[in-house]
Amino acid sequence: ADDIKTRGKEVCRTADEFTKLYYDALKKKKAGLQRLYMDNGTLIYNGNCISGSENISKFLNRLPEPKVTLENFDAQPVHDEVVAGQKTILLTCAGNIRFGDDGVDRSFNQAFLITAVDDKWKIVSDDFRIQEPLVSIS
Repeated sequence: ADDIKTRGKEVCRTADEFTKLYYDALKKKKAGLQRLYMDNGTLIYNGNCISGSENISKFLNRLPEPKVTLENFDAQPVHDEVVAGQKTILLTCAGNIRFGDDGVDRSFNQAFLITAVDDKWKIVSDDFRIQEPLVSIS
């Protein structure tokens, strides 16, 4: 039971630190963004797949400057048997994002699979989706 509590606290601390690091790097558009992804990492951005950390960084850096308000996140450890003992966390985030000066806040969901590589957390996969409002047809 103590191992589970310890692991849970570690996962929560990692998720808190990682989300701050990621969204800060996204806003600043620095080369640090590329270092957060594994070399062979993938990003699915509103259904469009981008592969490789360099391509992901180029894609994200072309977007207008984002203003992100992270409303909540949840982090779960991935069972060791599934990932051959590699420390891995499934991190889901939700909030609002505004690009550039368009003045429109949009809800978003984002799911990361992150893994420990040389004492650093790297993104294996990143699935970002803007939640468009439902349109009712009368």
